[in-house]
Amino acid sequence: MELNLPKLKGYMAEKDVNMTQLAVKSGINVSTLSRKLSNGGLGLKVGEMHAIVRALGLTGKEAQSVFLFQNSHKCE
Repeated sequence: MELNLPKLKGYMAEKDVNMTQLAVKSGINVSTLSRKLSNGGLGLKVGEMHAIVRALGLTGKEAQSVFLFQNSHKCE
């Protein structure tokens, strides 16, 4: 799984929420959230993903576009 960070940042901008506000609203330490997001979402727990979705008020489809992002690189 790879996080679609540009999409997440787009939703954050739409909701006028910065990284610190998102961390507070989702109950995740600011430095922890920043580190996990800058690392492509690696290490994000399911509960943290749900908290981010709730904090931003994302629909199921929007959440999928962020957290169920399929990288276009395929091994053949």
